[in-house]
Amino acid sequence: MGRWSAGPEGRARKLLGVQTLTHTDPLVVAGVELRSRLFIGTGKYPTEESMVAALEASGCELVTVALRRLDLDDPKKKTILDVIDWKRYRILPNTAGCRTADEAIRIARLARSMGLSDWVKLEVIPDPRYLFPDPEETLKAARVLVDEGFQVLPYINADPVLARKLEEIGTVTVMPLGSPIGSGQGIQTMEQIRIIIEEARVPVVVDAGIGVPSDAALAMELGADAVLVNTAIALASDPQPELPDRRRVATELARPVAMAIVSSAEAGLRAAPRATILQLRAPGLHTVDLEREASALVGSSTVPVVISSRCDVVLACGAAGVNLPERDISTRDARTLVGERLVGRSVHSLESAKAAEAEGARAGAAGYAAIGLFE
Repeated sequence: MGRWSAGPEGRARKLLGVQTLTHTDPLVVAGVELRSRLFIGTGKYPTEESMVAALEASGCELVTVALRRLDLDDPKKKTILDVIDWKRYRILPNTAGCRTADEAIRIARLARSMGLSDWVKLEVIPDPRYLFPDPEETLKAARVLVDEGFQVLPYINADPVLARKLEEIGTVTVMPLGSPIGSGQGIQTMEQIRIIIEEARVPVVVDAGIGVPSDAALAMELGADAVLVNTAIALASDPQPELPDRRRVATELARPVAMAIVSSAEAGLRAAPRATILQLRAPGLHTVDLEREASALVGSSTVPVVISSRCDVVLACGAAGVNLPERDISTRDARTLVGERLVGRSVHSLESAKAAEAEGARAGAAGYAAIGLFE
């Protein structure tokens, strides 16, 4: 957590111990409080043993299972449903493999008739090559399932309009993709996801494409409520040594937020109650528009506001300081421009964090390193 230290009147106060993590409020989906913001898939593991070990090491609670990929014809044959200890995890049946709304609805009904859950991760994917979800069929299936009392968690393209429509008909989350399923390409849809997060009133879960822990951290930095990871864990060449890092991600995703990164004054004011500092980052805005958003946020926020990269906007709106990207001007140069205001730097490795700390110490006055993205 970050906190402000008392300083002499007229001098900048110092922010201590900044971490870019997550929300102070618990993650609640369909009225159920979940202990972890890391959801895990059960496909593609080389063995059932490695899958069970991964679930245990991750610290997750919600686990997805694709019913269409289970052999349910032979009652004597064991499946994932028999291997996983469901007293320790909450099952989330999914409709992976369904190409139409009707198929997805049928699988959801099957899961409920088996007594598994009335929660369903809705996937309707007719595209066998790139595995992009069908927005029309997803919306069609969601309407039917919500009307039948299902708690629907729809997997979608990063489409803010579709996300809003799904929320309006009653889905309990929206789950936009970061990049194509199984690609490990990270979050390629950042700006669309940022818009979805700003507009959503239900939890936003970033699903698909997460390849390394830093991708998960970036999703949470954007303001997502949770992430779902499967391929990156299941197909690791030797998952066991990697699991402590993933467990670290799962654990940190449940800690309180210190810095909330927002792209507008409106979003900042919504985030302020669960943050100790706000960073306004809106690289697409013209300077005049950025200054207007910054002034509105600084004038109304109950917590300090820093501006990403733009020292000129800091001075124009009276912000608490500037947050520098890793590859930006030096801390000393920024200090020359903004005086004794906060000067922070986002970093992507422990080594960079140490370098930023040393640079800040040489430059003097108040500063921090916002550490949250690790490869």
